Amino acid sequence: MKLSPRLAAVAGLVPMGARVADIGCDHGYLSLYLTESGTAAHCIASDVREGPLSAAKENVRASGLEGSIELRLGDGLSGIAPEETDCVILAGMGGDTMREILQAAPWITGGGHTLVLQPQSHTDTLRLWLSGQGFSVTAERVVYDRGHLYVVFRAEWDGKGDRSPLCPYFSPALLALSAEEREPYVERVFAELGKRLEGLRAAEGREDEAGELAAHIEYIRKMVEQ
Repeated sequence: MKLSPRLAAVAGLVPMGARVADIGCDHGYLSLYLTESGTAAHCIASDVREGPLSAAKENVRASGLEGSIELRLGDGLSGIAPEETDCVILAGMGGDTMREILQAAPWITGGGHTLVLQPQSHTDTLRLWLSGQGFSVTAERVVYDRGHLYVVFRAEWDGKGDRSPLCPYFSPALLALSAEEREPYVERVFAELGKRLEGLRAAEGREDEAGELAAHIEYIRKMVEQ
């Protein structure tokens, strides 16, 4: 099973021997790869849509891995018990959706479950929420796939989280990457902050907010460049 660069980056952050819950599994390619490669001891591949799950079932049946990959129809983590998994994967969905899924399963905190996340949007709010729940990002990857830039990170509960002003944007794990690896993502984050600043400057009566954001952008830029 050959994965796209995006899914390969996700697979690369899954701990060896993990019992995986692949939420929003689509056609099951990630679960198949993790099982065939020996990375996962067992996979629960779950999706809220019957169509993709049916395709995943056919793929699992064709691979002969029915005993190692369990297919479930369900919304988020609602149909999965805490003791069934120690690694939860959420990939290819918005950060706000991920947060909602995780909020509905408070058992993910406490140190027993690793999260591997690939948000499509709202990455800053997801990072902030994870930190507030006591999660720290322990590994991060930046990858191009079909002309799009993606960030993938592993979060583990330590009860502390990341209290740095950089938390919504960059983890220590991301900044520890080589300049070549991290720079495209760093540039994108500052471009997005710049657009937000332009919007505030163009809006009537929001001069104070614009000034605060401009100072904040300059502050975090200096921190990144240290």
